[in-house]
Amino acid sequence: MSNSYDAIQTRDRTDTATAAENLLKERVEHQLYQENLEIEAEVRSLVSDAEAALVGQSDDDPEKLLSRAHWMLWLDPDRTDVLRGDELPNWAASQFTRIHRLRTRGRRPDPEDEYPVLLEVAKAQGYISAATDKTDYAPITLEHIDKKGFSSLVDEDEVLPIGRKRMRKDSTASIEYMSAAIPHEACDHILTTASPRQGKDSTNARICGNLKDQHGYKWVSILDDGRNELPMIAIPNDEDAIRRSLERLSQEPKAYDTRVYVPAIPGVPDRLPSNFRSFTIGVDTLTPEIILRLAGKTPANGSTERRINRVLEAAQSGTGTVDQLVEELQEMAGEMEATVTMEKPDDDSLRDISYRIEEDETLQRAANTLAQYAGDGLIEDVGADTNIDMAEVLKAQDRVAALNCNFLDDGHGALHYVIMDLWMQLIWQAADEHKNVLSNEDEGIKTLKESINIDDVGRDGKSGAEVIKGFDPGQGLIHTPSWKRWPVEFGGARCGLSDTDRGWLDRYGGL
Repeated sequence: MSNSYDAIQTRDRTDTATAAENLLKERVEHQLYQENLEIEAEVRSLVSDAEAALVGQSDDDPEKLLSRAHWMLWLDPDRTDVLRGDELPNWAASQFTRIHRLRTRGRRPDPEDEYPVLLEVAKAQGYISAATDKTDYAPITLEHIDKKGFSSLVDEDEVLPIGRKRMRKDSTASIEYMSAAIPHEACDHILTTASPRQGKDSTNARICGNLKDQHGYKWVSILDDGRNELPMIAIPNDEDAIRRSLERLSQEPKAYDTRVYVPAIPGVPDRLPSNFRSFTIGVDTLTPEIILRLAGKTPANGSTERRINRVLEAAQSGTGTVDQLVEELQEMAGEMEATVTMEKPDDDSLRDISYRIEEDETLQRAANTLAQYAGDGLIEDVGADTNIDMAEVLKAQDRVAALNCNFLDDGHGALHYVIMDLWMQLIWQAADEHKNVLSNEDEGIKTLKESINIDDVGRDGKSGAEVIKGFDPGQGLIHTPSWKRWPVEFGGARCGLSDTDRGWLDRYGGL
């Protein structure tokens, strides 16, 4: 073989005979492992089919089914240890041995007596997890990350599942093989769609909690649809159905340390819970982009942005008041004369060129908008105690930040979405300094690189849409760039959610 090729070939780390023996051992181990999975799958099917036959749901002979299951369980290499161990109740161990003696003598035990015994033995030997549900479940987690500059906060074996995928009772795949981890490095968006009251908020809160607790993300919630749901992040979930879903994942409800931010404008109650904070937007946190968005004028030409920036610099280095900012914007918006000094290339002399800048309707609108929001109490002078520092908000990774605009009076309802947009701009502005929040690298909205086709979800002659509509509440489909899983049983939110039958403040514990 050419030396240039020889250098990249695989080499044995031991002598040839040892390498061959190790390879044979690995293949036999893999074969036995696969055979064990097939045996476990067959036992699950036999026990399930015997149950159906016992209750009259099939014409199969339950005795024949249980007979085969019995011998598979009896010939399990761990049977002796299981019979002597703590996992199997004493009565089941005794009955299993008695039934085996009957079978070796050619006698047939009563199927109704044998069925519960085999269930207990199958559970103890790890073939099934529960008598009520004889299938295995594969965990769905958020991917563990261990890279320079960004690592999960917990070890890989401590990552909690956000849901589980039920495996077929006759599946020969291992749980490890069927488990799946959702990629989330640079997690810029997760799209959650469902019909009303089918678990969107619960699923989103669950994912956010895991991203925060186990992977170091900052949790900021900005959309509350009027039900005062976001304050509920601060209390543990108290819904029976969700508590049961958490129990199935061996988890418990959890209250998160949460600060709820309320805009300091008309309509806010005089008294609020202790973790609520009124906030304003300081003049020193405004940028040309934010001012233009407030005025509903994006994008704007470069000249307008430069003029706004000059006004901001003057106001922020001057009195720092909203009044100065508005006055200078109004002055800048009017028709004015500008002078540019140019150098003549032939004799190096200087020449002034004067020209008139026309009135700028965008600047005038920005001035009027800022004046209005300042009058409402949303925009404040530099240094006001209520001014929010989004950089400091993001630094507190251990605390959830929740925006609540539900107290706006009827005359200010439209401000809800303006304030949400303001928060997004402030978050992007501060995010580059804090790696637990993504930076706003993409200015525009990108189209999807691939369309999501649900037709391949169809089964048994049903379309994909029909299958998805048949999911129970809390079940869904996960679609990542690399894989799909369905139906996934999601674990519910560990924190509280809204409840239309109970007032949020009563559940919160009052004031």
